[in-house]
Amino acid sequence: MAERRAGKFIADVGIDFGNDSPWNLYQGKVLDPIPSVFFLPEVSDAAAWWQGKHQYIDPEGKYILVYVGVPQYFVSYNKNLVNREEFKSYWDLLNPKWKGKITAFDPQSSGYGATAARFFYHHPDLGPKFLKRFYSEMDVTIYRQIPQGEDWLATGKFALCLCRHQSIGEAIQQGLPVDEINAHVLKEAPGLGSNSQTLILLNKAPHPNAAKLFINWFLSKEGQTDFQNASGYGPEGALSSLRMDVPKDSIPPRNRIVPGIKYVVQWNPDMFDMKPIRQLISEALAEGKNK
Repeated sequence: MAERRAGKFIADVGIDFGNDSPWNLYQGKVLDPIPSVFFLPEVSDAAAWWQGKHQYIDPEGKYILVYVGVPQYFVSYNKNLVNREEFKSYWDLLNPKWKGKITAFDPQSSGYGATAARFFYHHPDLGPKFLKRFYSEMDVTIYRQIPQGEDWLATGKFALCLCRHQSIGEAIQQGLPVDEINAHVLKEAPGLGSNSQTLILLNKAPHPNAAKLFINWFLSKEGQTDFQNASGYGPEGALSSLRMDVPKDSIPPRNRIVPGIKYVVQWNPDMFDMKPIRQLISEALAEGKNK
C-alpha cells in the first residue's frame, strides 16, 4: 500500500500470500478480479475443483482465490501426560483435570492464533460460549514466541497445547513425545484452512499479459500438480490442491480432505472480523484472573 501511495506499481501477482494481507489489499481496492483473465477452458470451468467451484475469501467471490485445502488440527498433546482416547470432543478440553495444564499461541495475534480463535468462535457446535469458558475457566498460559509453547509441551511443562501445526510437525520429526489430536475423530466438524495459500491479481499491474499467462498455467492441472509436488518441503508435507483432478498420492493423510466430511471452511469472509473475538477473549482472560 505504501508503494501504491508513492505511485509505484511493481507486483503483478501474489501467491502464498496468507489470508489477512490480501484481505487488507482487497479492502484497499488494489486488486483486479481473477476470473477476468481466465482463458483456458480447464481453468474457467470450475468442475474439477472441490465442491465444483473456485473458492474465494472475499465476499464478492472473485478477488482472493484459495487453491489449497488442509484439515485443521488445533490440539496437540504430550504423549506421556495425555491419553488421546479421552478426547471425543473439543468440549473435553474444559475438563477440570486440565486446568493450568494448557498453553496456547496468543489468540489475539494474527496468523495461527487468530485462525484457531475464529474456528472456535464461529463453529456452530462450539461458538462464543466455548471460547469464553476455555479462556476464563482453564487457566490457559498464553505464549507469543514460537516455538516456546511447543518446547513447553515436549518437556512436559504442559499437557496440552493449541500450537502451530508446522512447529508440532517439526517436533514429531525430531522424535519428541508430542502428537496432534486428529480433528476427524472428534464429535464436531473439523476446520478446513487455506494454509495461507491464496492467489491475487494486482490492478495496474506492470506486466498484465505475463500475469494472465501465469495465472492460467498455475490454476491448470499441470500447474497445480507442479505446485502440489513442490509444496512438500516443510515438516507438514505436501499440501492438497483444491483442484481435485490432481493426483493426491503424495499428500500425507494428515493433509487430505476426507470425502463425506462436512468441514467448517476457514476462509469464509464472515469470519474475518476479529474485533468481537478479541473482546470476548480479553474479557474471558480478565475474568479468569479475578477468580
